[in-house]
Amino acid sequence: TLTVDWGMNSGAVGVTASNACGNSGTKTRLVNVTCRNSSSILPTAEVVAYPNPVSTELTVEMNTLSAGNYSLTMTDLTGRVMLQQAIAATEGRNDSKLDVSTYAKGVYLLTVKSETGFTKQIRVTVQ
Repeated sequence: TLTVDWGMNSGAVGVTASNACGNSGTKTRLVNVTCRNSSSILPTAEVVAYPNPVSTELTVEMNTLSAGNYSLTMTDLTGRVMLQQAIAATEGRNDSKLDVSTYAKGVYLLTVKSETGFTKQIRVTVQ
């Protein structure tokens, strides 16, 4: 049995057994990811957004285990993209400030996505 924490992109997994007698041939399986459920935790980062509810400036704080690239997207509940931003995170704490003062009052979805395809969604209320 092999358990792989895969992410959100399709691809191939290859496995080669190894012991004192040598290596086996590689067995490859294609993996087609059709489910787009997001994890509540990014494997390499902890993400929080505050204050929530917010009226002017939202702080998105990411504490990462290692440097990496992330994308940040804010959408309204109809799916309209309000903001997209790339984040080149360093190891440790990374803060981004988002100006939401021009947004209509309501609920928005903040999505942070790692370069490996894992996502974290946070509901943000603008008041």
